[in-house]
Amino acid sequence: MNTVTITGRLLKIPEIKVHEKDGRKTYIAKYILVSRKPFATKGDSINYIYCEARGNLAIFAQKYFTIGKNIGVQGYLDTRTFIGSDGKRRSKWTIIVERQEFLESKSVEKRTLSAEEPIDAIVDDNISIYADSPF
Repeated sequence: MNTVTITGRLLKIPEIKVHEKDGRKTYIAKYILVSRKPFATKGDSINYIYCEARGNLAIFAQKYFTIGKNIGVQGYLDTRTFIGSDGKRRSKWTIIVERQEFLESKSVEKRTLSAEEPIDAIVDDNISIYADSPF
């Protein structure tokens, strides 16, 4: 079983990319949540949690997530290995988001989105297309 549920505050606006293959678009949003460690020493009290949302979850994150908002994320853990600029082998842990929601509301309305909701209802056509990247 590979399931992660975590909460944190959004560090910066989600970065969204559009990958096109065979005329089909895939939206990918990357963002970082900041979460305090429960039993940490000074200088080592914060975790930076890398998250990657795909499809309609990516569009939702790009449209509605703002810096500092308290976000809840559910998904699975993914490890990626790469060679750093110093020539050493590095690993990066990322949560692949399957569900995300606000844990505090701007108003009475609570926005939640699951992977099953149709993407057409919230697609922003002003998203630029980026080149493929390893992450």
